[in-house]
Amino acid sequence: RPDLFAHPAEVAATLGDLRQAGKIREVGVSNFTVPQIEALAAHLDFPLVSLQPQYSAAHLDPLRDGRLDLAMRDDLRPLAWSPLGGGSLVTGEGVRPELVETLDRLAEREGVDRPTVALAFVLAHPSRPVAIMGTQRPERIDAAMRALSITLDRNDCYDLIEASEGVPLP
Repeated sequence: RPDLFAHPAEVAATLGDLRQAGKIREVGVSNFTVPQIEALAAHLDFPLVSLQPQYSAAHLDPLRDGRLDLAMRDDLRPLAWSPLGGGSLVTGEGVRPELVETLDRLAEREGVDRPTVALAFVLAHPSRPVAIMGTQRPERIDAAMRALSITLDRNDCYDLIEASEGVPLP
């Protein structure tokens, strides 16, 4: 996470010292803005390898704020946290009904459940995100693996974006 009261050069120096001491091998950032990522990267003697944004069909900010574009430009791997919207994409609570309907329509077409389609949406982005899921139940991990067998095309993804945002894309 960013330290809003530390100069990026100071953070970079500390990370460089940890790397040189063999305590870390790689560095990624979590919840950084694009300018924060670029500021830290400018002071590092080695490249960042990942960024960790909140990203799901219910939380599309990384699509719009440049973080996924930056990931593709700089070959950073996005580690998408909360890919099921904190469970809201499973329950349907707190998200637009149109999004739930679109997820359910795609789930029926693919013969899977709503969370599987929600994960497939995250994985569909060309920046090649990794969906970070927290669970202590092996059956949930097995279920999540089904998302790897689903291919959502651009129309599917844009249908989900429109349903999530509630406005048609131009």
